[in-house]
Amino acid sequence: MDVINKSTLQKFKTLEKIIASYPSALLAYSGGVDSSFLLFVMSRILKERFIAVTAVSPTFPPFDLERAEKIAKFFNVKHIIVQSKELENENFCKNSPERCYYCKMELFSICKDIAQKHGIDVICDGSNLDDLNDYRPGRKAGEEFGVKSPLIESRLKKEEIRALSQLFEIPYWDSPPSPCLASRFPYGVSITEERLKKVLKAEEFLKSHGFKVVRARFQDDKTLRIEVDEKEIERVVNPELRKELVEFVKNLGFEYILLDMEGYVQGKLNKMLK
Repeated sequence: MDVINKSTLQKFKTLEKIIASYPSALLAYSGGVDSSFLLFVMSRILKERFIAVTAVSPTFPPFDLERAEKIAKFFNVKHIIVQSKELENENFCKNSPERCYYCKMELFSICKDIAQKHGIDVICDGSNLDDLNDYRPGRKAGEEFGVKSPLIESRLKKEEIRALSQLFEIPYWDSPPSPCLASRFPYGVSITEERLKKVLKAEEFLKSHGFKVVRARFQDDKTLRIEVDEKEIERVVNPELRKELVEFVKNLGFEYILLDMEGYVQGKLNKMLK
């Protein structure tokens, strides 16, 4: 592990001061690297004045929930798991470029109700400074609900969060990004529970074969586009695995299985907006 530089350590101290200023706090907790790091810091400082909330729906992969539960238990954090209902929102299902706004409105509405019930003063999310470089309509919802983003306030970037997470031996510090399954659909292609299940099953198949970075991109009801890390492209086209993958995906109802030869690139969905 590289030595943590002075700038990162100073940002970490700033983060601790920010969190220490909260009388009590609730974290909208996804189980990802950023929110798990924040959970660690907040639980250590706020102790019993802190709770984590994970909203579960068909857009949230089961393996992400398992990870969130394990980490919350590891740090002995009060962890509330609730069902969210973004799929009941027509605006969300239409999948416009504003989709994340409607999803976050549902999430933060749930968090606000729980915070009021438990007498919690501050609601936080795990957004980091790098997130400001991408199209994030969900941040508007956070602003409307007064949600704090302490990682952004302390100027911490993803790479720094990973380094600090490794330093503090936070479980799954090296996990790849895992956005919600709705991100597998091009804008304008409607999102349904049935389609989400197909995408999930395709990704679970590849993960069961050892692929860490996987995206099963829903193009239309006949076409699925697969993305893996560029270093694993040769492995996914191995004749034996390729045949098994094609058969599995066709059994899901797709006729065409495409492989993105560029490999996985974070933020690719939003390139079409530029």
